This record gives sequence, structure tokens and C-alpha cells, in this order.
Amino acid sequence: MNFGITTANATAITPKITRITKYQYIAKNAFSFETTFESPQSGEVSRMNFEIQKQPEGDWLFSKIRRE
Repeated sequence: MNFGITTANATAITPKITRITKYQYIAKNAFSFETTFESPQSGEVSRMNFEIQKQPEGDWLFSKIRRE
């Protein structure tokens, strides 16, 4: 699956997010969720798990990204 990478003919291929599931708080300042992507060209489906933590300055940091 191509995640927003520009191809030789300079057209970007962006996957479609079809589902966000399994969201849960793992700490007062952190949560996790699973996102399902689908390629508009091939129909290929991919899932990725994310963990996000709020930093002391107020920004959100993706601390873990795992592909299934």
C-alpha cells in the first residue's frame, strides 16, 4: 500500500481511512486506536495501531505506530 508517496508521474496516491476502532485511554495523557486503510487503486486493506501522548507543552506525539 502506498501511503501518500508521489509516483513517477507526480500524482499522489492517498489511502482512504475506512475505520477507526479499538480506541482506549492508556493513561491520563495518552490513548491508542487502530486505523484501517484501503488503497483506492488496488483495494488492499492495511491496519495500523497508534499510541499518542500529550506532551507537557500541549503538543500530541505519536509514540508508537505498528502495522498489522
